[in-house]
Amino acid sequence: MAPEQVRGSQGEITAEADVYALGVILYELLTGRAPFPHDRNQHELHKLILDEKPEKPSRLAADIDADLEAICLKCLEKEKERRYPSAAHLADDLRRWQAGEPIQARLVGYAEWVKKWVRRNRIVSALIAAVVVALVGGMIGTCTKYLDAKEQEGIANARSAELRDEVAAKEKALAAESAALELSGQSGRWQKGPA
Repeated sequence: MAPEQVRGSQGEITAEADVYALGVILYELLTGRAPFPHDRNQHELHKLILDEKPEKPSRLAADIDADLEAICLKCLEKEKERRYPSAAHLADDLRRWQAGEPIQARLVGYAEWVKKWVRRNRIVSALIAAVVVALVGGMIGTCTKYLDAKEQEGIANARSAELRDEVAAKEKALAAESAALELSGQSGRWQKGPA
């Protein structure tokens, strides 16, 4: 019995009350028990229906899919505006759940949407993954080669600087030796005197 039926509001009883009843049936199918225990007196049962949320089905049976649980709990919302507007809308969401598509009962995040899309499109997903792996591998290889080339360029520049320093030092030594030889040759002429 839907909360609006418990309140006795005849004008409020619409297709959403039927959706609530379908939610009770779905809850019993998932958990093996009613959302609210029937062993209470009528007053206590009505109070539970009006004021309490049913226990999550996944707490009673651990293997219940989160989307299916969301569909079930949407059917059992206290405010009829928060339920499916009709059994057809409920059926559409159940069809989406069965097809592995995102459901209307709960908004899914981007990661979950991608996960569901991958499950539905395995071949395309595998091809996209292969392209991404190839691109990433190519980028890593290119970066590695670029870094190696930069390292080799640094080594070559350092060696070139060393060689320039060595050549400059040898040129300086040669110039000093040449100057020394020239001075020693002139000093020898001065010592011999005029010829």
